[in-house]
Amino acid sequence: MHEGTHSVTLSKVLNNNVVLARDQQGREVIVVGRGLGFERLQSTLSTRDPRVEKVFVFLGERRARFLDLLKKLDDTLMNACKEIIALAGREFGQEMPDNLHIALPEHIAFALERVALNMEIPNPFLDETAVLYPAEFEVAGRGMALLKERLGVDLPPGEQGFLALHLAAARAGSSVSDLTRQVSLVHEVSAFILGSGRCAPGAVRLLNAHLRELIEQVQAGISTANPMLAQIEASIPGAYARAAEAAGMVAERLGKPVPADEVGFLALQIVKVEQMVSG
Repeated sequence: MHEGTHSVTLSKVLNNNVVLARDQQGREVIVVGRGLGFERLQSTLSTRDPRVEKVFVFLGERRARFLDLLKKLDDTLMNACKEIIALAGREFGQEMPDNLHIALPEHIAFALERVALNMEIPNPFLDETAVLYPAEFEVAGRGMALLKERLGVDLPPGEQGFLALHLAAARAGSSVSDLTRQVSLVHEVSAFILGSGRCAPGAVRLLNAHLRELIEQVQAGISTANPMLAQIEASIPGAYARAAEAAGMVAERLGKPVPADEVGFLALQIVKVEQMVSG
């Protein structure tokens, strides 16, 4: 809902729950709410009407994509997506961005199409996503259950990870592709550090969480001073060398250097993980 907008002039009913209108500033807006378009006779609509859930100002390509999406998808799927977005907003204590109302139905529609064609796309980063974005992953699981209840379709388990990334990207004001690259980098560096052997889940979670924090700090150009750096390098040279090599992988992928202080902290984390594995 946009501040200062109290009534709109209706121009077209798109379906029972979505209408096109113009606000008091003359902008074309999309108004979403259950039953808004049903037997609509009035020429104006108050945005304070209790049925109004959202008022979007969509311009250019976003407008075209939204209208095209409405033509392709039925109300059941659109309403299910609205429920998931509302659930996420409540759980995270923040209003989810408008573009999620396009991105989420698009993704789920694509997933449903793959299920219908028996074309499952594996999610190689499912475990990392669960560790790196636990709150979003939990809400995504509830969203999967809601979709099954509303649509009668079981989506593959990997979709929980994809859905979690959409929610995480929306919360962070980032893109799904950016978060996917981050998760991919964590996966790659974690595999390098841990090797090919089986590891305790707790050790993997600990390392992955540290790697996420490291990547975010490098991207933001910040670092924490490490007064023990020289001692770390001297006392655990093997772990430090592996941390330095892992940091090189991060630096190469991000195009930014990893401070030596952070290499020291990563070396300590590697020792802690090794102790968990051997113990």
